[in-house]
Amino acid sequence: MTVIPNNSLFANFKIEVKYLQLFCALLWCLFAAGPVFGFAALKPILIAQGVYENRCSVNILPHDNFAFSDFTAGDKNNNDNNGNNNDSSTTLCNEQDLALNFMFTLAAVLTNTISLIVGIILDKFGSRISGVIGSILISLGSLIFIYNSSTFFQNLYFFDPFLIGYSLLALGGPFVFISSYQLANLFPNNSGTVLAFLTGAFDSSSALFLVYSLVYFDKLKFLSYLNINFANLSLSSFFKCYLIVPFFIIICQLFIMPKEKKKTDYISNNISNINALVDSDSNNLRNQIHIHNHDDYAIHDDEHTISSFCNNLHPDLNFSQTNLPKKEKEKDILIGICYNYSLKRQLSSKFFILMCLFTSIQMLRINYFIATIKTQETYLLDSIEKAIQVNKIFDLALPIGGLLSIPFIGLILDNFQCLNIIKILLVISIVIGLLGMTTSMVLNIFGVWLLVIYRPFYYTTVSDYCLKIFGNDNFGMVYGSIIFISGLFNLNQYFLDNLTHNFFQMNPIPVNLMLVVITFVLGWWLLQFVIVNLYKIKKRDLVEEAEQAPTFEIPY
Repeated sequence: MTVIPNNSLFANFKIEVKYLQLFCALLWCLFAAGPVFGFAALKPILIAQGVYENRCSVNILPHDNFAFSDFTAGDKNNNDNNGNNNDSSTTLCNEQDLALNFMFTLAAVLTNTISLIVGIILDKFGSRISGVIGSILISLGSLIFIYNSSTFFQNLYFFDPFLIGYSLLALGGPFVFISSYQLANLFPNNSGTVLAFLTGAFDSSSALFLVYSLVYFDKLKFLSYLNINFANLSLSSFFKCYLIVPFFIIICQLFIMPKEKKKTDYISNNISNINALVDSDSNNLRNQIHIHNHDDYAIHDDEHTISSFCNNLHPDLNFSQTNLPKKEKEKDILIGICYNYSLKRQLSSKFFILMCLFTSIQMLRINYFIATIKTQETYLLDSIEKAIQVNKIFDLALPIGGLLSIPFIGLILDNFQCLNIIKILLVISIVIGLLGMTTSMVLNIFGVWLLVIYRPFYYTTVSDYCLKIFGNDNFGMVYGSIIFISGLFNLNQYFLDNLTHNFFQMNPIPVNLMLVVITFVLGWWLLQFVIVNLYKIKKRDLVEEAEQAPTFEIPY
């Protein structure tokens, strides 16, 4: 058998492959992870191209244009060279508006709820299969948009090409995005930074339709100097070009990305040591690892044993943390607290339940604000013009925030412990909520920028938390379950919106105040739970250190 030396060219090449893999993942996430969240930019194009225009009756109802259409479509007399009006949003009827909005509503729900299925496939078959499935779904969605006016689709009475095509794009996003999280394990010392880059690419992917909108409505003037004109680029033509994205993903998954999921480094490095201990002396293993069985070490609370850290997990399996390297423990003693446990026990642990509750309320608040920003700002600022200005800023800030937050997220996740990160999350979330209830335009704009930076920070923290607390073996199911449950919880947006409209006479403050209070309660609960368990772990480590210390006989 030929042994390749560590300093060989081949070995050096293998080291560099992980950077190529990360680059490919960032590239496809930038274009395919979450473009459906750029619907505000796509909507004027759909209106201009007559999508769902057949839903309108003869008497078309006037519609109050949403803010982004003012930014992208220009004035109401935006005509092309032939004198045709490019902006049909001024004649949008209620039925057409509801049909278009439902496209986004369904896409947003599917993006979150499909995460659970993605997690199951990711854990069972690996990231390659997950990525290929995602690219196929994105390809199908693009093809449906390309041939949306074909006779075949027109003859299918119950088939809505725009709704189905957009939904397939939404379904494909999580498959290609979540599967890329495993790359963080290739950079154990900078996993937080890697996750920050991936999440930043996800947030920035909403800019895909923003660029399309700027091109469609001829807002990029520099193109005219290059004699390039893509004005009025049809949906069919756009998605023909977009097909290169799923093709690129498939090529990367088959020839560049890792074949198997990589275990977290500090687990795989200690597997052999653990097996050796088991084979040599299982009794010694229990004595070394389960020192809490000794009579003089008993942290007896209502859960009775130290294994209650992960909700009464079986004590004979509680070797996950004690075999971690000392360096990893010093970095964050919560790392590995629920490794090597069954999925059922991980999902029943308070570490999962409390983070799931906190994530649900955070996601509800963020998405509710995105959906109602214009009506909220109109009431708070008492001016439709100011509300439109804030909405314009938000539309542009949403993709930019993902990029601006990358360095800060990476630094925080790589250098702060879980406890301090949760504190930061809770404080910023409360501040954003309070700013969103003020009547100052300056404070509201500041809150908007804080939100667009906080959004990728929070989602990255959830994935980082799952990797650190639960490990990589069941990461897909654990993370997917959190996003799935949070997505279902987001259906409460309709209830909150209805409450604001019909009970509080468009005043958003009561609903926002209620959400802030719930955020504080759940965040404080999670924080206190982590603090209590940190105390228990530190006490366990002190006892372990004392028991392993050498003994000396004291001479008389």
